[in-house]
Amino acid sequence: MEHLLINIPRRNGGIKTKKEKSIKVKNYKVKQIQEDLFEKYNSLKQDILNINIESNFINKQVEQFQNTQSTLLESYHSLFMEFSVIKNKRQTYNDLMCQLLFKLTNTSPNDQLQNMVQKFNNTNQNTMSNGAGSSDNNNEQNGGSSKDDTNQSNASNQQLEEERIKAV
Repeated sequence: MEHLLINIPRRNGGIKTKKEKSIKVKNYKVKQIQEDLFEKYNSLKQDILNINIESNFINKQVEQFQNTQSTLLESYHSLFMEFSVIKNKRQTYNDLMCQLLFKLTNTSPNDQLQNMVQKFNNTNQNTMSNGAGSSDNNNEQNGGSSKDDTNQSNASNQQLEEERIKAV
């Protein structure tokens, strides 16, 4: 009997059970929407955390790359400086050899032996006084600029070539 009374239309024009069902459906939909929003919020929050972790990792990789790059540049610079020193020493050695050959070709056999001994002693003293540094940095020890010496030896090399050509 109660079941029949529930289905009787009321004054406000609706059946009570239909209203209750629609309210329950609306409440269920609201709860479902709230749960979906909460899930999406948590998912976005987790995505943001993952992005931050990846961003930090990338930043560390970039920093490590920059450190490696600067180390490589420093080592390149030091190798270049060592190469310059070796090149300067090689040029000095070539100049000394050319001067020695020039003097040997223009002197008597007795003078040649004496010049070789003197040249050898002079070059040893210069080498020991210069040490590992460049001869350009030790002008006071050498008694002048090695650049000037190099220019003079280059001029003497040209004279040597001219004399050799004339001799042939």
